[in-house]
Amino acid sequence: MNNLLLTLFLLLFSLSCYGQTFDREIVKKVEYYQIKGDKVTETDTLVIQINNRQGEEDICIGYTKGDKLSIDGAWIEDMEGNVVRKLSMKDIKDRNYNSESVFFGDYFIKYFSLKHHAYPYKIIYCYRISYSKSFGACRVDCRVEDKPVHSGILVVELPGDETIKHKEMNVKSPEIVSDGILQKYTWRYSYTPLDNKELNQQKTIGDEPIVRMLPTKFKYGVAGSFDSWQSYGNWVYRLNKGRDELPLAEQSKITSLINGVPDAKTKAKILYRYLQDYTRYINVSLKLGGFQSYPASYVSENKYGDCKALTYFMQAMLKHAGITSFPTLVLAGEDLPKTDTSFPFPEFNHVILCVPFEKDTVFLECTAKNIPFGYLGTFTQDRPVLIVEENSSHITHTPALKEKDVRCSTTFNVNPEQSEVTFKSVLRGKKYEYFNSMESYISRNQMDIYIRNGVMPSSSELLEYSILKNDRNIAEIRFNAKVRVENIFQAYGKNLRIKPFPISLPLYETPGKRKSGLQFDYPECYSDTIVYHLGNQSIPKAPSNVSIQSKYGSYSISYTIGQNTLTCTKALSIPSGKVDLKDYKSFYEFIQSIRNIEYRTIYTEIL
Repeated sequence: MNNLLLTLFLLLFSLSCYGQTFDREIVKKVEYYQIKGDKVTETDTLVIQINNRQGEEDICIGYTKGDKLSIDGAWIEDMEGNVVRKLSMKDIKDRNYNSESVFFGDYFIKYFSLKHHAYPYKIIYCYRISYSKSFGACRVDCRVEDKPVHSGILVVELPGDETIKHKEMNVKSPEIVSDGILQKYTWRYSYTPLDNKELNQQKTIGDEPIVRMLPTKFKYGVAGSFDSWQSYGNWVYRLNKGRDELPLAEQSKITSLINGVPDAKTKAKILYRYLQDYTRYINVSLKLGGFQSYPASYVSENKYGDCKALTYFMQAMLKHAGITSFPTLVLAGEDLPKTDTSFPFPEFNHVILCVPFEKDTVFLECTAKNIPFGYLGTFTQDRPVLIVEENSSHITHTPALKEKDVRCSTTFNVNPEQSEVTFKSVLRGKKYEYFNSMESYISRNQMDIYIRNGVMPSSSELLEYSILKNDRNIAEIRFNAKVRVENIFQAYGKNLRIKPFPISLPLYETPGKRKSGLQFDYPECYSDTIVYHLGNQSIPKAPSNVSIQSKYGSYSISYTIGQNTLTCTKALSIPSGKVDLKDYKSFYEFIQSIRNIEYRTIYTEIL
């Protein structure tokens, strides 16, 4: 064991048993970075306490193609510090990491498993990564941590003449040691997240330790700077300059596609459809750590590319059509905190394309084959992004999904004679994205299982279903099904008992148990119509209508008597935004009042 590993091991020597509320805990974590220009070596040592079977999972270490990763040792200790088992190097495996965005291409994972039968126990492991290319950027971000970190240490060692920038939140200022030749920064932190994931939990509470550190100047393909977002974006621009040139045959094809089309937006729509129809997304081998795109000519010839390559290909087609557009860097994903725009840092993981027209600006997702022009969806909506433009790169914001974009509506027709219910749904927002993706990537059998378990009303038997997407220019999918539901109607003399078909509402924690505020990244909106066919019966009076208005949303339910029918119409809308923990009790009461109405059995008199 070399001196550096020995130092790290001594830092971890004092271990103690912590409370076992969590399935697994990070007892100690040391990340040690040695930076020399664009050469960076990271040496990490971790002690993880496994408290029960649910806490057991593979140890995974990510790296990219060209990096040198070595696992220097891993073993299990019992709570007395006795070594129970050591990892054999032949038990370490490799696999590709499949990512939806792959801003960093060729991302791999080394993984292994170490388990013990007596809980709790500890896994200790050490590994080293020598990065082939790196900014020298280092960070700790406990906003994405779901396990306690009882003792965390970040150490950064770099040449004494290197100028750096750093920012920390909920962490003390670093300890700095310098001898003129080397300078060393050490941050220490600890963090305990909520022990249970809560529904619509806020991404950040405000007490999460965050550290960001990077050299002000760097050389990564071309020289760059983190002085500002503009300087960073200008580096991205220069790194990819000239990659939007198309072969002559492709230029001729584009000319023929848009010949005679009068306006820019229609031209852009035609070319976007061409991109979707004749190219496909694939994780390809990348250069310069995933920041430099393959040229547009590569996509033209091969008909595939990653998010960057497809974006630059789309930009090249628009350029040939005389339409200006800009690659746009975004931190994509629903469960991630938004980018901190006050401190330039390379934390983006995806590329989309910004197309400014005369009257509006459109963002294009270039990796999806079957979504409408300009639809971003829950993956990239409503967040800061970096527009990459020569000498004018800047932060802007993607549009937020509105109620009309996410409203899901269903019409139920209930036939009591056959105990059958047919329903026709129009799905938008996240549900549209789920079905749109599943239709393309999973088998019919997998789809059947998902629908039976996750879509059908409870206590129902699925008889048939269909999924219809008639127009890819509209971000919606139609889902139709027929199910059998017993005892929808029950008659007791002159009284009729009718089973409700409630909107699916999650079971939120009671106010006494809730520990975090709420966050809705986009609105949640539902509107249902239920038509109960009464056969030869009729009823004299409909149930009472109800309307609830609150700062947390709105709800209404109304009833109409028709020719041997009773029609129930209802709507629920919850806006995007946050609800502080101090207001959670009021939100909970709002939701519970709706739940009480939704699950209430309908009683009425029969004529």
